[in-house]
Amino acid sequence: MSRREAASCRGRLAEVNAGEKATIYRITEEAEEDAGLLSYLEARGLRPGAPITVLARSESLDSMTLDGPLGRATLGLRPAALVRVLPGTADPSLFHRVPSRS
Repeated sequence: MSRREAASCRGRLAEVNAGEKATIYRITEEAEEDAGLLSYLEARGLRPGAPITVLARSESLDSMTLDGPLGRATLGLRPAALVRVLPGTADPSLFHRVPSRS
C-alpha cells in the first residue's frame, strides 16, 4: 500500500467495530493539543504504526477497549475520534521510526 492509498482509506479509531484490527495512522493536531491524552496514548504504545484490535465498544459508556502493543487500553469515543487508523495490519514502511526515550 502506497502512502497515497493509505491516506485515502484511513478512518477514525472511534468508527472501528469490536473484533476488528487496525493500525494507527496518525494522531490529529487536536489530539496533540491535549497533553493528558497524548501522554495516555504514549504510555500505552498507541502511536503511528501501532497495530490494535478493538476488543469491546460501548455506545452507552461512550468508550472502547483496545488491545495494543503494551496491552489493554480503554479510550473514550470522543478522544478515539481524534486518532486516524488504517484497516487491518499496515505495512511498517509507511511509518517513521522515532527512537524511544530511555
